[in-house]
Amino acid sequence: MAAPESTKAQPMSAVEIDASLIRALQARARKEKTTVDRLVRRLIAESLQELEDHEAIKAFRARPGRTVPLADVKKRL
Repeated sequence: MAAPESTKAQPMSAVEIDASLIRALQARARKEKTTVDRLVRRLIAESLQELEDHEAIKAFRARPGRTVPLADVKKRL
């Protein structure tokens, strides 16, 4: 008998998704040769990371002070 993947029970969530979006997810999952479940998990994780990155950039830009152009940074390297 195969051992379960994880000894801890993973929390489950239910989300309502429009039929057109489900079809798009299924098509993308087929194209990537993965399951819809794995695709959705990856897309959510990537989206959350992008959101965090965007917020960090906004916070950095809101800080007072001088910024340095990329060309000047490259010259210093």
